[in-house]
Amino acid sequence: HEEFNRPNGCTHIERITRHMYDIVKMMDKPFAMEAMQNVQLYKDIVAHRNKFTAWSGLDYTTHLPHTISFLPPESIKEALRDDYKQMQIGFIYANAPSFDEIMEQLHELQDRFRALEWKNNR
Repeated sequence: HEEFNRPNGCTHIERITRHMYDIVKMMDKPFAMEAMQNVQLYKDIVAHRNKFTAWSGLDYTTHLPHTISFLPPESIKEALRDDYKQMQIGFIYANAPSFDEIMEQLHELQDRFRALEWKNNR
């Protein structure tokens, strides 16, 4: 979310798809499913990030389930596709999902967040 929503646009593409891959690999694990339901944990993580390691110009009020976005803007998708090819060569082994599958899974994760039933979604 943060990288794709910087005020000046996404400036760091190199190796970012490795993080996207890692998120996809973890999203269906029991600990991840449990963490998504823990409202206080989510709020604490966002508050900590905002207070101690915030990125300049980034609006942390957009880190809510109904506004968070894991999907990259269309303008950088081809660059990310190329980055992912490089990650498959040197950092991702075995049966790696395709870039399109990564995008589909991130969309699914975003849908899960958007469906969270937190009081006032805050």
